[in-house]
Amino acid sequence: MSAIPFWDPYSSPSVDGPDSDPNPWGQVTIGGILLPGYCEVSGAAIHRIDVQKANGVDGGTLIERGYQPGEFDIDMKIWTEKHWDLWRETRPFIFRRLNKVDLNDAKKSGATREQVAATEKASLSISHPALADAEITACLIKSISLPRPGPERGTKIITLKCVQYITPAVKVSAIRKHVGVKGPTRDPRVDLNGAVNKPTSPLDAGDGGPNGAPVTTHGGY
Repeated sequence: MSAIPFWDPYSSPSVDGPDSDPNPWGQVTIGGILLPGYCEVSGAAIHRIDVQKANGVDGGTLIERGYQPGEFDIDMKIWTEKHWDLWRETRPFIFRRLNKVDLNDAKKSGATREQVAATEKASLSISHPALADAEITACLIKSISLPRPGPERGTKIITLKCVQYITPAVKVSAIRKHVGVKGPTRDPRVDLNGAVNKPTSPLDAGDGGPNGAPVTTHGGY
């Protein structure tokens, strides 16, 4: 990784601090790596709700469509050269590289099972008290902002926009059963072995000649 200089080469030792905030509410661990500096998390867990409303009628029917992956931001504030170095080391491990298949895009584009599985493995574990309260334990990172000036002189804010990762539920294939029917389940009107009541050919009728008269039998003999 090429070296990128720290933004304040003239900072004094007085602005130094711990590698990460000592308070758990200021710490985010993502992919097993503790982010440097001080972190704040904001966002929401989401239920998708549709409102069905008839014309000219007040109110409406609320229909819950199920849980939707939550979206949240991590604002990471860093202010020391050590923070910057730690972030530079962390970034390649938590942000997917270019040309890597995204899970949702892969499923839509018909990617191979191996590509989808590789992307599922790219989801990151994440830990923060607020996220734990919302039962969010894994995510994918949508974007990482460019460093911008923080509220205090010499600080920078980097925002990580994340989406909760939920393992897709396995769909159980429906099995159709014919109730009260025994034996073959194919349509009896279709005989793959040919028609049972096939008309008799001229060669099988009469005396065997193409124009022969039919054979008539009288009595039991």
